[in-house]
Amino acid sequence: MFIYPHKAVFGWDGVDVKKFQQDHRHAWNQTVKDKKLIDETLLVVELFELVEVAETGSGTS
Repeated sequence: MFIYPHKAVFGWDGVDVKKFQQDHRHAWNQTVKDKKLIDETLLVVELFELVEVAETGSGTS
């Protein structure tokens, strides 16, 4: 499973939301190049990953 390392990769400080969104979409597009992504798709996958990390304490499956 792909866990997007926001702060580690892009140094996101929690302030520049537009940059965060652009970086985030770019990272997902690189991960699933052959699929068309929409905001709702990203949201569902990211929520699943947040729950997994919270439950297991790790970012890998």
